[in-house]
Amino acid sequence: MSSVCLAICIATHNAEKTIQGCLRSIPYSAKDSVVILIQDNLSQDETLPIAQKELTSLGLAHVICSESDEGIYDAWNRMAKKAHSEWITFIGSDDRFLQKIDLEAIENEYGSCNFITFQGLYGGVRPYGNSLAGYYRSLAAYQSGWKIMHQGSWYKTSLLISNPFNPRYKIAGDFEHLIRVRGMLSYAHVDTVVLWVGGSGVSARRPWLVAVEAFKAVASQSVKPKVSSYLIGLILMLKIIAYSIFKW
Repeated sequence: MSSVCLAICIATHNAEKTIQGCLRSIPYSAKDSVVILIQDNLSQDETLPIAQKELTSLGLAHVICSESDEGIYDAWNRMAKKAHSEWITFIGSDDRFLQKIDLEAIENEYGSCNFITFQGLYGGVRPYGNSLAGYYRSLAAYQSGWKIMHQGSWYKTSLLISNPFNPRYKIAGDFEHLIRVRGMLSYAHVDTVVLWVGGSGVSARRPWLVAVEAFKAVASQSVKPKVSSYLIGLILMLKIIAYSIFKW
């Protein structure tokens, strides 16, 4: 493993109610070769003092930056450039780790991959986190691929440096990124419940925008015939809308 195996990245904005619980749930210590990165969008509450106090108390290596950004994916891109780690993962300030992952075991078994997904519990109740199985290079696979657990997924940092997120997306930028780089992916899914996924994020409050951005992400792909990308995008959009209503 590299000296820093995993960077755990958290974008924050006025997260004083959730950041303490998030940081206290991190099941690693400095000896585990983990660094915590917080990119804060000029919070006006106590987010930064709470984060600094907790990280110091926990003895975790960390970098905290507070500056204006253009949204979550811009913040993620900035953290990727600062990570200096082999792997990088992004979680929300309302997410909680449920267990520790053996970093060395993951590196030994999946070191040749550049993208790894895990499982979680949405709202602490509903199992969350499908696998893209062996079809992740096919655009059609992403009709259900939006159900993978983006929170807590591991990316090789080098993948994000050469192929950053598109900050024009405000909710579905991680999904758009996966589709865009699908031809470059070496993918694995680990059937381990890692994260308690909070339900207070923008995607939970605005599922219609998720559906629209997911459609745009798929429809923008260069495939032949072009109509197929629009059709797949439309099917995906309808699935997301139905899911937001019926929770199937």
